[in-house]
Amino acid sequence: MHIRPAAFIVLLTLVVAATAFAQGRSFEGADLSDARFTDCNLQMARFTNCRLLGAQFVNITQSPKLLLKNSYLDDSVFEDLKLTDARWNRVAIDGLDIYDMDAEDWEIEQSELSEITFERSYLRYVKLDHAEMRDFRSEWSNVPGGRWQSTNLSDSDFQGCDFSDSSFYSGSMEDAEFRNVDFSDVRLENCDIRGLVINGVRIDELID
Repeated sequence: MHIRPAAFIVLLTLVVAATAFAQGRSFEGADLSDARFTDCNLQMARFTNCRLLGAQFVNITQSPKLLLKNSYLDDSVFEDLKLTDARWNRVAIDGLDIYDMDAEDWEIEQSELSEITFERSYLRYVKLDHAEMRDFRSEWSNVPGGRWQSTNLSDSDFQGCDFSDSSFYSGSMEDAEFRNVDFSDVRLENCDIRGLVINGVRIDELID
């Protein structure tokens, strides 16, 4: 007779923790699997050494300086999320679906990101350094002014995206395909472009 009320109280406590007290909070070593953050303020929140399996971040409009470090995400969802000046360092991802994200000055360093799908998102001035991005898919998203340093985009697939004014340095784009994309004023330097296809044109054959 007392189990159900107790479970309800625990659940209510978790919901309150994920919404009202997320701003500026440090989630250190927390197992946040299946957690749902919705309509909350994540300004200066810090997720360090966390497990976020199946976690959802939905309708987050305030999250400047969000930090994600030494954490693991699998089968997670970001939807209607706004990131400003966010930092990701040593993050491992094995499945992340992102929809309608608006991000600016997002930095990702020394991370392994696989099975990621971006759709209808706007990522302005994103910076990646020493990132492995396996099975990366993006449709109808804008990523202008990005800086991709020592990043592996091999076998990735992009459709209908804007990469204008972006720079790719010392990375791999082997067998990646960019379809119906805006590559105006894009700079490629010391990149592996074997098999790279941009708007139906195989780039390494042009150079040969």
